[in-house]
Amino acid sequence: MSIIALLVVLLGQMLSQVSGAWTIAESNKERLQNMRAISDFIGKELQSALLPVNRTGTNSLQFVVNDATIPATYRSRDAIFWQTPLAADQTLGEVAEVGYFVKWDKDQPPKLCRFFVNPGKMVSGIATSDTNFLIYSKPTSWLSQGTIDAVAPADLPNMYQGLFAENVVGLWVQCMDSSGVPITKDAKGIDFTSNGFDSRRGYMDSGVPRQLPAVVNLSFAMLDSRSVKRINPDLQKAIATLVSSSSNAQSFVVSVQTQPAFQLIRAGVRSYQTTVYLQNSK
Repeated sequence: MSIIALLVVLLGQMLSQVSGAWTIAESNKERLQNMRAISDFIGKELQSALLPVNRTGTNSLQFVVNDATIPATYRSRDAIFWQTPLAADQTLGEVAEVGYFVKWDKDQPPKLCRFFVNPGKMVSGIATSDTNFLIYSKPTSWLSQGTIDAVAPADLPNMYQGLFAENVVGLWVQCMDSSGVPITKDAKGIDFTSNGFDSRRGYMDSGVPRQLPAVVNLSFAMLDSRSVKRINPDLQKAIATLVSSSSNAQSFVVSVQTQPAFQLIRAGVRSYQTTVYLQNSK
């Protein structure tokens, strides 16, 4: 009886270990699939980013990363916005405003949010412009906290409008020229601040002035749901600080794996990176 009892205990431990390993493997697989789907979707929208028909009219269409009008609370680490001919309702044109940012409210899981504004729609048979579509009418203030909150609040009272993916703790955007060199200065040689980019200021690509980056590297860091539940206010603050100081998602994950402060989430964090070539950068 003692031997049988011991065998039952050992078998139970083995089953528990196998079950735990299977759960972790399935969780990792699910996160990888989610991150690949996220990057593919964003990449398709990003590669068709538009330039103005008149290249001197830099205000009419824009491509911005961490612009000063984007609230700092939405930069975890980066926030990106642009225009693309993918409007879901083309009543007043095909050009839509698009953007992505990470929102992390107190006591709520982190969320990757999608900002998407059609130019207009039909209302009772009348073509009506969307009041949040301001890139043509107010090109210097088409982005603001009020507009972003209205388009992508991503909270329960608004039925999570704008929510794109849960448990994404960081988004990193790196703009590159045609030689694969990171763009850090504008066309006048002035530094872009806050890891930013602004097509209105342009940049020099091998001596040639351009507005859109040739290549954009995107990377994401995501946690599994079990790790997110372990996050307390102090850990959330530490994660936000580490996200802002990391150069990309991979370096963020390496820091999480090696620093004792992140032990609670170490097993549940993964990164994913993709490269997008912009069709209209030439």
